[in-house]
Amino acid sequence: MVTRGDRKPGPGFVENPLYGACQPVIDANNTRMVCESATTNTTQGHRRHGEDGQDTGGGNHRATPGSALVFFVVVIALFVGLGILVGDFGLPGLMALQVGAILFPALGYAAWARFSLEEDLLVVRPGARALVGAVLAGAGMWFMLVSTVLWAQSQIIVPPAAFLEQRDALFMSATGPWEWALVWLAAAFTPAMCEEVFFRGVLLRSLRPKLGDRRSVLAVAALFALFHMNIYQLIVTFLLGCILGWLLVRTGSLWVPILFHLMNNTAILAAAGLDGEELPWSLSVVFAVLAVGGIVVVAGSPAASRPRPPLGEDALGACAVAATPVGGGGSGGGSSGTRGDGTC
Repeated sequence: MVTRGDRKPGPGFVENPLYGACQPVIDANNTRMVCESATTNTTQGHRRHGEDGQDTGGGNHRATPGSALVFFVVVIALFVGLGILVGDFGLPGLMALQVGAILFPALGYAAWARFSLEEDLLVVRPGARALVGAVLAGAGMWFMLVSTVLWAQSQIIVPPAAFLEQRDALFMSATGPWEWALVWLAAAFTPAMCEEVFFRGVLLRSLRPKLGDRRSVLAVAALFALFHMNIYQLIVTFLLGCILGWLLVRTGSLWVPILFHLMNNTAILAAAGLDGEELPWSLSVVFAVLAVGGIVVVAGSPAASRPRPPLGEDALGACAVAATPVGGGGSGGGSSGTRGDGTC
């Protein structure tokens, strides 16, 4: 890698906004460009950044906000259609519905859009602090939202008794440990995995290059709330979507919102297992400390590191635009082409 410290700008030297400083080098065959990465963190590699300075992935992809919106509508239609078919199969049918109508289509869209698991969907190992923060915040956030936002919304839009009975029937049906394990798989684990791959994975990745981080997080949170088709919990679901999106942007790892989502669902199931007993309000302090403390821990955690990818097609395009033709002759060593050290 050629750096500023060991070479002086020569004729045709340019500053490229994506790949930093590019210097034309004349060899016996043609002109090639030596590009200095504009990213100071070497674990990030040569990548695009959103308007908020956050990593938005790289590569030649097909995904656009328009294609993501169309895909969202398709998934909703598929979810409703398959839901009618598997509605009589109970919890196993619910798991099959989430995998078949959310996870598999999301992976298919990612393949069509040419997303990579690490560079685009951010399926990378997060730091220990981020994981601990996600566990703490996920365990406590549900109670804060239920006892404040959901309570306030229920004073305006009162859920009918039939809705509450149907919601509670799912959680109260389990009597033994194996039945509770099935409920946990269907109502906690599977939704956390499938929904996060869909929303914070492919949808958020599709929007960030055009909308930036803040607007993308808000837009995906709104789609997340609409997808649940529950007007009685609309605001709470939207706020959860905002938190989940922030967790992904802040940590750079999809595993963090997945873990938060899983802990949130698990805590709700644990509360439902009290068989209608009122939670003591003194616990609100404990849950508030967990939620706030978890968010603080995540905010102070470093971003997940990713292996540095080789200089790809985007770099070739950037160097081609930056290059200034200086003729085909001359002397000098080295070969033309693209190399993993930042030359092209």
